[in-house]
Amino acid sequence: MAKIKLAEFKPKNAKELADAIVNDVSEIAGATVPRLATSILPHIKSLSASTFQSATLFKQGKITQAELDRATLDQEAYLNSILLMALFSTYVLAQEVLNGVMALIVAAIKSWTGVELNF
Repeated sequence: MAKIKLAEFKPKNAKELADAIVNDVSEIAGATVPRLATSILPHIKSLSASTFQSATLFKQGKITQAELDRATLDQEAYLNSILLMALFSTYVLAQEVLNGVMALIVAAIKSWTGVELNF
């Protein structure tokens, strides 16, 4: 769906406003979720490769169990940072949704009342 032009947004009723909100949220999420997945994927691949490498080195007798334990702890720390990045990205998405929805609500109020809120 094309981005709504707020200056031209004149919903006739609450249902039209709700439909616009759902469409806007879907558009925002639809653009953000693939971007998030794309940014995390290289980290997941790196974590997987590191895990495989550590297990292989241990199996070949090239590292000790203590070294494998340490490598696994490093991988856990790395995974934690990946998850924190994803969590932060979720908050960014939530803020984008909030901003988009509130812009529609303010535009609808202006359309219905003529009042331009300082929001």
